[in-house]
Amino acid sequence: MTNIQIDADLVFQKSRTFGYEDAEKVSVCYKRALKIKNKDSTIYSRWAELQLKEDRFPESNRVFRLAVTFALSQSDVYLSWIHNLYALRRFQDILLISEKAIDKVKNPALVKNICGMCFIHIGSYEKAIKLFEEAYQLDPNLKMNHLNQALAFYLNGEYGKATQKLEEIKDLLILVPRFKHEILLLEQDLRKEQSDEIKEQKKFKIKGF
Repeated sequence: MTNIQIDADLVFQKSRTFGYEDAEKVSVCYKRALKIKNKDSTIYSRWAELQLKEDRFPESNRVFRLAVTFALSQSDVYLSWIHNLYALRRFQDILLISEKAIDKVKNPALVKNICGMCFIHIGSYEKAIKLFEEAYQLDPNLKMNHLNQALAFYLNGEYGKATQKLEEIKDLLILVPRFKHEILLLEQDLRKEQSDEIKEQKKFKIKGF
């Protein structure tokens, strides 16, 4: 593996056989591969992903920027990076790079939708609602965005808007297995909250007498 004639793709494949549990060996393989193909965006991306999983964000961020520099499609690199950050719940980091990502990706609505979910996790529901609306304006056909917006309305206590949004999208999304469970759960929660609201209103009227 030390021979300079070794094909970088084979080195890259070899690195994957170790798995992330042996990060040091994998890093060595990436370094060797990059000596042969030092402008290979895929190798930089995979190495950045490894460092991210090892919780070495500064190093990962530096390598990711190299991946972007050499990428034929910067859109794919940015989206891969954002999804990796999201999986590790690095919501603030996503928000920091989102401005650049929006200018680079093929469908900016995807970035706005993910940033909206970041604000939901942070607890800034009004900001999430705003981003989901912006994503809708960019791509009305982004199905997950509709469901996320209904969720944001619900979490922000806007139960009427959440119910209305669900009614608009239910027939479209409920046939999709990965959306069906979330829709049914959200409907159940909304019914409970609206029932509690009605009970509180009745209590208030009784107290008023």
